[in-house]
Amino acid sequence: MFNLRMFKKIKNTLYLYISQIVEKFLYLILLIFISRYLGAEGLGQYASSFAIVSMFFIFVNGGFDSLLIREISLNKANVRNYLLSLVALKLVLGILIFFVIGYLLNILPAFSDIKNFILILAFSNLAGSISQVYYCILIAYEKMKQVMVVSIITNIIIVSSALVSLIWKRDLLLLFGCFFIGSVSSLFLSMFLVSRLGIRPALQIDFKVVLGLIKKNMPFLLSSVFAFMLFRIDVVMLKLFRGNDVVGLYRAAYSFLINFEAFPSFFMMSLYPKFSRLIKKDKPLLARLYKRSFLNLLLINIIILMPIFILGDRLIAFVFGDTFKDSVIILRWAAIAIFFLFQNACNFYFLNALNKPGINAFIFFLGFFMNFILDLFLIPRYSYYGVLMSVVIVYSFIFILSSYIAVRKARALYE
Repeated sequence: MFNLRMFKKIKNTLYLYISQIVEKFLYLILLIFISRYLGAEGLGQYASSFAIVSMFFIFVNGGFDSLLIREISLNKANVRNYLLSLVALKLVLGILIFFVIGYLLNILPAFSDIKNFILILAFSNLAGSISQVYYCILIAYEKMKQVMVVSIITNIIIVSSALVSLIWKRDLLLLFGCFFIGSVSSLFLSMFLVSRLGIRPALQIDFKVVLGLIKKNMPFLLSSVFAFMLFRIDVVMLKLFRGNDVVGLYRAAYSFLINFEAFPSFFMMSLYPKFSRLIKKDKPLLARLYKRSFLNLLLINIIILMPIFILGDRLIAFVFGDTFKDSVIILRWAAIAIFFLFQNACNFYFLNALNKPGINAFIFFLGFFMNFILDLFLIPRYSYYGVLMSVVIVYSFIFILSSYIAVRKARALYE
């Protein structure tokens, strides 16, 4: 029985890895074509648009997905009520966020060159946030193979159509339209797969469930908001102070690190339902699983990041060309900072499983505040060097503090 459970866990992890490997590879190809066809400025506009939209839509997506996986893993009886309530809640929040974005774009001239890109991405994120509800149900039911299939099909649709539009017109506006098409496709595919599980939305919204979700999710939401703000604020600040070209150089370097982020995050996501169940069934086993996961994640991160640090100059030259040579120093320093971020995924999911998202929220709030202040002073003076100094300091601080708290919580589970 143990071997069967272990095989199932490995298989589910493998499915998520495959989907993310395919996704990251496809988007790396798209990124290369954008850099080759539109240069650093076009890549900067692309990256800035995504950073801004994701910072706003975290208020729609933040925490609800992790909460839904945890709640359904613990009790599948309420899945119908959760499905309708969360879809309705995300739809309302998404529409409100869209109007907020539109209003801010009209009063902030610094983003006028990417206004239309942001609005199209906002529509795309609205559809994507709803489809994510169905993704989470599939993950909670441990249907990772189906998640993999939907993810791969969706990303092939997006990237293939985006490449055609880029080669044909060299127009970012048309390219961003492809993301909307892909998000709608993902929504319908995920809805179909969930319906095949025999799950249908409830016929009427239960406002008690909605209020309960909001109440339960508030710590998760705050944690996700501060985390996203922390990890996206650098691009926005670079756009404000230094422009699209510098953002393009910065984003080119980070493309390698972002593409490998799937390994630590999905390794922990595959274990998260198990973490959530063990908190009630076997706390000492949960503590041991946390320790093993931490060590396994450490090995994964070293294997991923060490070659990137050593071969950074060759990677940048081969993928983006000599015009992006300034991205080499960014890549190497960012690899050091990202190590702490990747490793912290174990602490993040462990504390959420313990129903302590408020701790994550507080840690990420401190990190966001530190990062914002450091960026405010360092970017105008040192450009992307200022960002690199900031992220190394802040990410290491977050990891050390989070690890200290998580280890203490793990030891308490033995008592």
